[in-house]
Amino acid sequence: MAFSYKVKEELVSCINRYEAAELAGFLDVFNMSDKREVYIKTENIFALSRIHKSLLHYNVKFNGTVVNITDHDIVAHILSDTKPYSIRYGALPGYSRSCLRSYIRAIFIVIGYISDPKRSYHLELVFYDSKFKDKVAKAVSIFNINLKAISRKQAYVLYLKESENIINFLNVIGAHSSLMDYQNICILKDIRNNINRVVNCETANISKTILASIKQIEDIETIYNEKGADYLDRALTEVCNVRLKYPDISMKELGNILSPAVSKSGINHRFRKINQIASNIRRGLL
Repeated sequence: MAFSYKVKEELVSCINRYEAAELAGFLDVFNMSDKREVYIKTENIFALSRIHKSLLHYNVKFNGTVVNITDHDIVAHILSDTKPYSIRYGALPGYSRSCLRSYIRAIFIVIGYISDPKRSYHLELVFYDSKFKDKVAKAVSIFNINLKAISRKQAYVLYLKESENIINFLNVIGAHSSLMDYQNICILKDIRNNINRVVNCETANISKTILASIKQIEDIETIYNEKGADYLDRALTEVCNVRLKYPDISMKELGNILSPAVSKSGINHRFRKINQIASNIRRGLL
């Protein structure tokens, strides 16, 4: 099941204590909040289900995917109830945040989309009216969520890319179960990404240690083969013998094996001297 479908399924089933505000959102999306009739035709089963519930007490009959209300008294009653919450044809009303949540929920049910967080973090609302888009963005910003905007062909899109903002948006519209699922997926992704970063870092460090060890052993063998094992002084011979015995340990670990222990910088200094001697031998200078 698509994550967006799951979110809308949850929204349709949640209890709505502010039906007039939510219905205003639906009417604004379908541009029906300032008409003499209410005509809505949509294949969006979630929007239809929610609109049908909101209109039950108006004694409206429904026909499949079409909501068609022509009775002037009923239309006047509906618009009278929803007008205080409409933002399409007026300024942002000063009603409660709870009503605004219901209004935004309706907007998302009709024109919203959220991607599966396992793949990417993306939520968007697609409009075909630039002014209405701006008003919805302003309404959402009341909850400290700043939607970004782009144009897409003939549409105007408000979107979010940050997981934290998307989680906050789900909280605003009341998709609490989906919010928890989303949050858990984000946490698991972060853990997985952190593990991958650590593994990659450790792999890089191991590769670096192995490459350094190979070069050091080549230098040691050059000296021992050409000059003998007793050519170097005691300090250099000691570090050479430990490296030959433990070819896969790091410089720090190698220094800790020596007695007394030698710091990593001290081991580096000794191997630089060994490399210089080996280089001179290869060039025939020794």
